[in-house]
Amino acid sequence: MKNIIIITGIVLFSTLFSTKSFAQSSHSEHKENSSSCCSNKQKHEKASCHKDGDHSAHKQGNLTEHNHAEHTKSALFVEYFKLKDAFVRSDFEAVKTEAQAIEKTARNHKINQLSKDIYLAKNIDAARIVLSKLSEEYIILAKESKVGLYIAHCSMALNNKGANWLSLEKEIKNPYFGNKMLTCGNIVGKTNE
Repeated sequence: MKNIIIITGIVLFSTLFSTKSFAQSSHSEHKENSSSCCSNKQKHEKASCHKDGDHSAHKQGNLTEHNHAEHTKSALFVEYFKLKDAFVRSDFEAVKTEAQAIEKTARNHKINQLSKDIYLAKNIDAARIVLSKLSEEYIILAKESKVGLYIAHCSMALNNKGANWLSLEKEIKNPYFGNKMLTCGNIVGKTNE
């Protein structure tokens, strides 16, 4: 079940790229499941339906803590890819906006603080230094969640110290150099290996 949720999340990343759209679709599905639950008494004789909309007795149709945590992780990954893409475009205003979105969503203290450091950075180069640390935290999160994302590396990033980032695809789009060296880097692994 957990792998299905994670795989579904990856598919959503590549098609929706919008936390709002993802959240709205999840909420709509939940609403549909809840309303159809009480509309068919024969199917759900054992479940108690309440006029006030309380469906807590139903196991299906309710988001459990586990599902909520998975949804939050999915939202975090969506926001990460939006942030990474803003770095690829070298759009500092978008970088700050996306970093704020991560900071509002993150429950992980390190991710929360690093995203805050990005939106408080003086310029995009300072923000890119923090991106490398944030990317490492996301790589850990992706490995723990067994999400199948690519790990990309650029050895020239950060004054030849090197830095990693996550990618949905094998194609390199370097967030550390943007258009200056867009394809500099290589795939060094996957988070589910």
